[in-house]
Amino acid sequence: MTDERNFRSSYYEKVGCRGVEEKKSLEILMKEKPWDKMKLKQFCLRFTVPAAYRNVVWKVLLDILPVYADSHQFVMEQRTDQYNDLLYAVEMLELADMKAPRSKILLEMWLLDNEERKPPIFRETNFSSGDTFVPIVETLLELYDDEVDIYWLAKNLTEVVKQMQKDLPKLKEAFQTMLEKEDGELYNHLLDVNALEALPLTKWFNCCFAGILEDTSLTK
Repeated sequence: MTDERNFRSSYYEKVGCRGVEEKKSLEILMKEKPWDKMKLKQFCLRFTVPAAYRNVVWKVLLDILPVYADSHQFVMEQRTDQYNDLLYAVEMLELADMKAPRSKILLEMWLLDNEERKPPIFRETNFSSGDTFVPIVETLLELYDDEVDIYWLAKNLTEVVKQMQKDLPKLKEAFQTMLEKEDGELYNHLLDVNALEALPLTKWFNCCFAGILEDTSLTK
């Protein structure tokens, strides 16, 4: 069975259908009751989530939706009500020009939702909300049409960034190690011109590379 499966995967790749087996594997995971978040995380680390399932998988992994698929519709109805309440509050309190870019309006909603009105929010790292939330929203606006989904995805991704602040030194070290391994010539050049330490790695990590990498790369 293993040999047959490997043969099929190899065949699909050769004829330009790479990802067929991965899609089937994901569909199997999504049939489990409840969904196994650890397995979903492992899948996302190994493969690109098919566009048709990306939205719901991301929302489950970011705790926007529960692992029980039967509850997804009800929970999203509640999320939508929360979104509409925040949008209404921002307009009524005149916290933003409603003709402003949507990323700015969603930022005000996020600040209101978190009762944070005076950035920088992450004062221990001198890190402002706009450095994370706005670039992520602007990228998601290119990927999704539903602003309710965009708001909740950006909100929870921002929370992930907040929690990873203590790991930034390790991430920077891992970046340099990987760069040296994958492109030694570039690594040595940056080292020679003293540019390695000047790279805005903190900014890049804090925005999850939104606005830095192409949107097609970020989805992977």
